[in-house]
Amino acid sequence: MKLKILRLRNKFNIIFLEIVQFCRIFFFKFGRKNTYLIVLIIILLGFFTVKKVLAESLKNEKNIIITEIMYNPEGKSSKNSDWIEIFAKDDFIVDKNWRVFDEYGDKLKRSKKTNRYLKCHSVKNAKNKTLKKDELFKIKKGDYIIFTDNVKKFKKRYPNYKGKIFDTILNLQARKKDAVMISLDNCLSFTEIVEYEPKKYIKIKGYSLEWDFKNKKWRNSYILNGTPGRENSKRLKSKKYSKNIRINELLPNPEGDEKNNEFIELYNFGKNDVNLEGWLIKDNSKNGQFIFPKNAKIKSGKYFVIYRSDYKFALNNSGGEKVFLLNPNGKKVFKINYKTAKENISYGFDENNKEWRWSNKLTPGKNNLFSLVPKIKVKIGKKKYKNIYINFKVDVENIKNNKFKVRWSFGDGRRSYKRKTRHKYLNKGNYNGFVEILNEGEAFKKEFQIEVKKFPHKKVKITALMPNPKGKDSEFEWIEIKNQSRKRINLKNWSIATGLKKGKLINHPIYDKIVIEAGKSKKITRKFSSFSLNNKNSIVELRYPDGKVAYRLKYKNKNGIKDGDIYKKNKGGRWFWLKTISVIDDKKKNNNIQKNSDINIRNSDNKKKEYNVDKNEKNFYLENNDNKEVLIKQFFLKKNKPKSINLPLENDSKVLGVWDSSIKKVRNDNGVYYFTPKTKRQEYYLKTFWNNIALRIEKYLIGKNGK
Repeated sequence: MKLKILRLRNKFNIIFLEIVQFCRIFFFKFGRKNTYLIVLIIILLGFFTVKKVLAESLKNEKNIIITEIMYNPEGKSSKNSDWIEIFAKDDFIVDKNWRVFDEYGDKLKRSKKTNRYLKCHSVKNAKNKTLKKDELFKIKKGDYIIFTDNVKKFKKRYPNYKGKIFDTILNLQARKKDAVMISLDNCLSFTEIVEYEPKKYIKIKGYSLEWDFKNKKWRNSYILNGTPGRENSKRLKSKKYSKNIRINELLPNPEGDEKNNEFIELYNFGKNDVNLEGWLIKDNSKNGQFIFPKNAKIKSGKYFVIYRSDYKFALNNSGGEKVFLLNPNGKKVFKINYKTAKENISYGFDENNKEWRWSNKLTPGKNNLFSLVPKIKVKIGKKKYKNIYINFKVDVENIKNNKFKVRWSFGDGRRSYKRKTRHKYLNKGNYNGFVEILNEGEAFKKEFQIEVKKFPHKKVKITALMPNPKGKDSEFEWIEIKNQSRKRINLKNWSIATGLKKGKLINHPIYDKIVIEAGKSKKITRKFSSFSLNNKNSIVELRYPDGKVAYRLKYKNKNGIKDGDIYKKNKGGRWFWLKTISVIDDKKKNNNIQKNSDINIRNSDNKKKEYNVDKNEKNFYLENNDNKEVLIKQFFLKKNKPKSINLPLENDSKVLGVWDSSIKKVRNDNGVYYFTPKTKRQEYYLKTFWNNIALRIEKYLIGKNGK
């Protein structure tokens, strides 16, 4: 229908212009008096002209027909030759007015001056010369003519073709929509129009599009390279071909010259020999294919190797590749694909494990050889929590050397290349990961699944700390932590953060295992975490392994924290400083303990308070300025003799800073109690020093005078 519309529209335009010209001449000669006669003549001329145009159009439509289009010829583009075949349904003549148009219909444009279609290509003779006015070629009914973009290439490809050949410009598309049109009147109209879309057909290089007269549609040719100059190919009875041929080994990236060393190997695992003539190997590229020639046979249980010098295309080293084996019917017998090929590593089929594997043992024409498949064991930490490091380890067996490489993929886009590593997941959920072992150019994968949960924030708190102990701070600073949950906790991978400002705290991880039972407390020293407590003020945070704060406190003392002072939390939840205590009593010669002893205790105000202690009491408490109670166990002996002091041992939380656990006894000297042993009375060391010097001088003088 489109053909008729284009043709009729163009003819009517020509007729209209001729009639207008005739009317202008007629009006000029006869004037306006004969107006009615002129109108009548125009109507008659138009009627007979239209009738003639329709008749000629129908006749021309029956004369010629495009029967074959070669838009994707075999071979490289430099050796390609696009062509179209025209069949003569009746006698006709090819002259200088013939034109070929090979653009899709949307690109049709006319000249404003001549009303002719643009981009029409002239027709040349076999000598590549444009047809002259008197140069005519008569085509008989039943003949074929070929329009090609290169006569020499066409004759070389089809040496047996004996029909007429005309040279023209053709650029037929093999990927997107295209059209071919024939004009007999120098691009005023088109006699034949064919539109095609390659994706609707099986795209195999070297197979043309043929017009199926029986089914009235276009299809692929059944014969490679088409049937120019003769009747279109017919579908032969489908011949059964062996299914026992497979691609067995590929070497995409050989060492050295790839053009000579790259190869593809086939294997016949059937019981019968197979003639490979007409079989085809192609890759994923547009032009890459190889057709097996005559006498190409593969025996049962044998191999057939072709090298790149034979098949002329190159297998990809990276970016992925697909290789197909097709029988002469065009059906796929085998397909294999790979992603990346390392140098001098072949990709072959492992008959024992029934899988494709990479190998550094090249075996063209022989049985494929592979190393042993390694046994891979993946060990993953039991506790898998968000924002907490999880330990990963891989153990490999059946690998002789220890040079294999490891690649972890944790399922969240992160990777690692260590055999023993750790990874932190930033979000909870299920993750599918794998570990890959790379050995001798081959990769072995072991997959795993992980469910990452939110870390359980058990209730803990800091109950006391000592920022400024006696001796080295680095050895004796401690922080007491209490487990308030119902289950035991392990503080490994927790952390203690310290600093002066909230936003600039330094985090100190706890690397060792510290277990605290439910309801119990433990002291953490710098042996387990490298924290440092300031002697005036600081912020201290106990953090969960995921970084969240479990407990935070802040202490401050402008005058400085004295040695051994403890910052402690009482049962009411209030914090107070536990100060150094000294005890003084009247000294008695008979070493009997008085009924009332004066005990001086320095509180936070550095003042002294006196307490009367009854010797019959077993325990007594001392109050400080914050109304906190400090338990001091009885250290007075019966029978008026000093006895070892029983220091508070409960979690070491009630040991006073001035008391040393190494001191066992209290000494009463003339009513005064001492925690140190008694020493002999000695003169002041300076007096002793000068006395010794005087004695030496005196001896020296006596000795000198004696001489």
